[in-house]
Amino acid sequence: MAELTDGHQPATFDAGLVGRHGELEVISGLLDPGEPGGGGFVLHGAPGVGKSALLAEVQRRATDRHLLVIRTAGTRGEADMAFSGLEKLLQPLLGSYLQLPAPQRAALLGAVGVERGSAPDLFLIALAVLNLLTDRASGSRLVIAVDDAQWLDPGTSEVLAFVARRLRAEPVVMVVAITDGYESALLDAGLVDLTIDELDTHAAADLLDTCAPGLAPADRRRVLAEGGGNPLALIEFAAAAATGQFSFLGDSSSPELTERLESTFLARVRDLPAMTRSALLVAAADDGPVLAEVLSATSAYLGAAVSEEAVTPAIEARLLSVEDLLVRFRHPLVRSAIYQSATDEQRRLVHSALAETIAEPDRVAWHRASAALGPDDNVAQDLESVADRAESRGAVAAAVTGLERAAILTAEPERRVDRLLRAADLAVELGRADIVGRLLARVSDEPLTRKAKARAAWARDRFDDGVPGDSARALGLVADAKTCASDGDVRLALDLLLGAAWRSWWAPMDDSVTDRITATAESLGAEKDDPRLLAVLAVASPVKYCATVADRLADITVTADDDPTLACLRGLSAHTIGESQLAVQLLAGAATAMRAQGRLGLLARVLAMQAWSTIQLGSWSRIDTMASEAARMGAETGQPLWAAGAKAAESAAAGIRGDHDLADRLSCEVEAAALPSGLSNILCVLQIARGITALGRGAYDDAYRQLARVFDPADPAYHRAERHGALGYLVEAAVRTGHRERATEVVAECENLALQTPAIVLRLGLLYSRPLLSADADAEDAFLEALASDETRRPFFRARLQLAYGEWLRRKHRMADSRQSLRLARESFEALGAAPWAARAREQLRASGEATQPTEAAPPLARLTSQEVQVAELAATGLTNRQIGEQLFLSRRTVASHLYRLFPKLGITSRAELAVALARSRPTTSPET
Repeated sequence: MAELTDGHQPATFDAGLVGRHGELEVISGLLDPGEPGGGGFVLHGAPGVGKSALLAEVQRRATDRHLLVIRTAGTRGEADMAFSGLEKLLQPLLGSYLQLPAPQRAALLGAVGVERGSAPDLFLIALAVLNLLTDRASGSRLVIAVDDAQWLDPGTSEVLAFVARRLRAEPVVMVVAITDGYESALLDAGLVDLTIDELDTHAAADLLDTCAPGLAPADRRRVLAEGGGNPLALIEFAAAAATGQFSFLGDSSSPELTERLESTFLARVRDLPAMTRSALLVAAADDGPVLAEVLSATSAYLGAAVSEEAVTPAIEARLLSVEDLLVRFRHPLVRSAIYQSATDEQRRLVHSALAETIAEPDRVAWHRASAALGPDDNVAQDLESVADRAESRGAVAAAVTGLERAAILTAEPERRVDRLLRAADLAVELGRADIVGRLLARVSDEPLTRKAKARAAWARDRFDDGVPGDSARALGLVADAKTCASDGDVRLALDLLLGAAWRSWWAPMDDSVTDRITATAESLGAEKDDPRLLAVLAVASPVKYCATVADRLADITVTADDDPTLACLRGLSAHTIGESQLAVQLLAGAATAMRAQGRLGLLARVLAMQAWSTIQLGSWSRIDTMASEAARMGAETGQPLWAAGAKAAESAAAGIRGDHDLADRLSCEVEAAALPSGLSNILCVLQIARGITALGRGAYDDAYRQLARVFDPADPAYHRAERHGALGYLVEAAVRTGHRERATEVVAECENLALQTPAIVLRLGLLYSRPLLSADADAEDAFLEALASDETRRPFFRARLQLAYGEWLRRKHRMADSRQSLRLARESFEALGAAPWAARAREQLRASGEATQPTEAAPPLARLTSQEVQVAELAATGLTNRQIGEQLFLSRRTVASHLYRLFPKLGITSRAELAVALARSRPTTSPET
């Protein structure tokens, strides 16, 4: 039998590169310093297919080009250790932490365990990492290499995914290797997907001839057939054939390739001395690579001193290597094969030995847990402490895992339930329905107190925001709230009632149910201005409680130190009752605080509500900015419903400026998200967006069909509060399409509602609608009354009134009078970038006898992307690139790139000119909210 080529490591290294020239060239293209931006690749494929070899070659090429390479790799043992992968990755950059802004520096140092403080938001940690990496790459490109990403701890994966999504403008390249069949945040992070397939027949033969040139022809054929083009399998099966260990090959009922590879490795293990086998088992169970630690734990396991010579036979058998006193298995399959082949007792004893040897408390706790035979309250307490530390570092996923394992090892039922419910609460923050469901299934098997049942109900309901709504579930939450209140937990009671209220918001619910929700909330004895109480009242019954909630909100003094979560609840309350101006003010304050804290999940909700409140006020110039950011963050933080609501606002904004294709595409995306669940709130704002778009392009029949739906109680798009924002648009479409009678009925209903609620969005709709429906003798007075109102001093809303008034004057043959109103409308629409509406105003001007006006060029601001607008506005206030990046969760280099692109669009050359350029691009009719 032929021997393998001498020098196993080079052969193995080259093996993974055989037939990979194309992939290497594609990846290496990003290493070119001349490339303007960064990005990266996800290399995925079966075990042994050559992902790690490709990754190693990329690192070698980067080093040859004098690029900085930082690397990390996941391991099974560290998958539950908070930010273990991130700590390894950033070790070479430790000295650069001091350059970060204080909040980011504190968050990152807390995450990697250097400092302790309050629990940072994961996205603040991620922003710190992004800035750290991009600052370090300022001199040359930086390469991030991530191997075995399937075993990275979840916190590290989420941080790297955040970074990956923002690399396009950065001189940073990320290359990730991950084994097929695993989930990872990095698979959906905008990196280019590169599948590493098995070698073709010719490449497999070339590999085998290189690694085992003397292999007998019969064995060569069998190895090629069994190896299936997998480089690792070809090499290992050839080695098996060379030593006569080939009997398991060729059997049609043989196991999967991975299992055959593990069997091949185990065949070598069985030939090793007993002490070496023990050392290998300890190394396989260890979550650290330090040789001294492995030898010390092996000594404890065997009860006898073990030296470095114990691992020499394993090195010679090509099962592991020792470099810089660190143990590295030849392949992860070697580790898994050794560990899985041990008996349960052997594994427990090994973990116990490791727990005796290791100094770090978190690792000790996990090894003690693996050594436990059954419930052990001491070990459970240690694991809960591990979870506490993980949560304080912002590693919520690691905290969930620790609490769940602690619960399993807890003997006392009530304490076990408490740990499971705490884990479920944290899993809700992660947006992980699968984990929440698994934890609550465990809880359901336990004897539960009344409060525990209520906590379980709240965890279940928080996850879906009350979707879909049903009366029975809502009433169940009301009953749970009463239970909590009787036990003295008013806060949890209000949380449960808010969950019930959300069910009535997203989908229709009988008034008797919402009355039960609000009556119970008012009976709890909470402070009258408690933000949770106000939110329950506003969400459950926005019309009935509009005046009450508005008065209580008006009495609240908002300070910069307010909890942004409570500020968000106040803004939510104002938004749902239709007090849009107050909502915009409250939500703006909440957004500022959430940006500072890196709380992207709540920020997505705030921006979505802020966008729609702004739309309800008839203010359009900043909608794109808010809505696109909200949609982006909603998707990034796993909140599809809020992302859909934000996209509906984006659709309306696109329709206003005449980008009908984009408006239609976004509308279809929103409908696909909302229709299956019958979410009337989302469907309602979607129809409003479609109606606004249709009105702008003069498709009045279509506009009426879209908007009439939101006033039909039998239609899925009917929503008792959101429909108020459609009133003026519906009436405009109705009077142009012969549906005046229906419009009159709707306005009469809304007039009655206005007697019950002071909501500004309803008042604005009525101010616009009255003159359109008035008799000729009364219409002019109604127009003038509306135009004189302070509530209509908003550019788009006022321009629509001016357009409608001008059209009415022209129809009355008062041509000279009509032109002034039509000119004002046209100028406002042009300044706002509302091209279809400006075209309508110009058409009316021509009909009035005014000389044809040339089509105005789009205002400079309309040429900017939504993110460029954000950057320009912040830069105009004097903020530095770094400060802008902190607010928008971008690196300073990306901010600089945006400024570089937007200056020519605005016709300027410096930051000093921004304020004037933006002022020129804003409407001049009146200030916006």
